[in-house]
Amino acid sequence: MKSSGKPCPICSCKSTVSPEDDEYLRCLECGVIRTKYDYEANQYGTAYAMNYLEYAKSPVNKSLNLFRLGLVARWLKENSTILDVGCCVGEFLRFAENHYECDGFEPNPVAAREAVKRTHSTIFESLNGHKQYNCITMFDVLEHIQQPKTLLTHLYEILRPRGIIAITTPDASCAIDYNSVTIDGNIRAWKHWKPKEHLFLFTRRSLAILFEGFGFEIVHVGMEESDIRPGNPNGDIITMVAVKG
Repeated sequence: MKSSGKPCPICSCKSTVSPEDDEYLRCLECGVIRTKYDYEANQYGTAYAMNYLEYAKSPVNKSLNLFRLGLVARWLKENSTILDVGCCVGEFLRFAENHYECDGFEPNPVAAREAVKRTHSTIFESLNGHKQYNCITMFDVLEHIQQPKTLLTHLYEILRPRGIIAITTPDASCAIDYNSVTIDGNIRAWKHWKPKEHLFLFTRRSLAILFEGFGFEIVHVGMEESDIRPGNPNGDIITMVAVKG
């Protein structure tokens, strides 16, 4: 492990370290991990969409999406609008559109076509020029984004005042000894270590810095999905809800 000399892409501090192969940068201040890879659309082709479609049909997803719907419902009124960013094949929308006016955004054209077939929601393949929303959801999405600050800048603009943004993402603190500068061996053995897909791995602290920097108020942080989704031990999925100030 060596000092990277690069500023953290989330908190901007220069207390960052990298392994000898420079495959990632880890911030010693906020804990975020940024891999050296950039977003590649070919990582998310037909096979990716079809695998997710099979997963979406599994029984666990009913409990998962009922939890997600109940979570956002705590802050939403009847006839509220929801944009599900990274909606994939539309599984959450299938639950939410029974209660709210819903749209989805999915850049994978194969997954987007499946979402159109499986829902009554409008599915966009671009985020440009859309209406404003009471709620934006990003379930298992933020870790795939190459420029999270750029995305949040746009989402902040299309979120109505006092609107909410709800996310889930892996918790990097489950794979790292944050008392050690040099020992990161558990990172590469962690199930969420997919460095070409998961470009960012966040901690609660780094998420707080990211969202509060945009003026969001964080109103909920938990690990509920770790209890619902199989194979996620030690609370390694963060669930977070933030309100636009």
